[in-house]
Amino acid sequence: MRAWDAVAIALPLSAMRYRLMNDYLADWPFWGDGEDAGLCAAGNPALPADLEADIRAWAACFNDQFSREYGWPEEETAAAHKVEGERLHRCVQRALPEHDIVLNYWEKSVR
Repeated sequence: MRAWDAVAIALPLSAMRYRLMNDYLADWPFWGDGEDAGLCAAGNPALPADLEADIRAWAACFNDQFSREYGWPEEETAAAHKVEGERLHRCVQRALPEHDIVLNYWEKSVR
C-alpha cells in the first residue's frame, strides 16, 4: 500500500474540505476546496442552529468592523475576533468529524 492510498482509505468518499474564512460581504464564511472551490451556499455545510447563528455573528462582526483599507479598529477587537474564530473552528470540527475543516484566518491588520 502506498502512503497516499492510506490517506484515501482513512477519509470517507463523501468527506469534504471546508475552509472557514471571512471575506467581504460574505454572510456564510465557508468555502469549498478543490473542485468545489468557492463560497459555499448558505447552510452548506449543515450545522446545528446555535452553531450556525454563532458563525453568522462572527462573519457579521468582520463585515461590520474590519476595514478593507485599515483593518480592525483596535487590537482588542482583532484579538477577540481571532479567539472566537478558533473556538468556532473547534466547534465545527466536532460537529462535522467526517469532514476536514480548515480555519483560514487572514484578517490580522489593525489601524
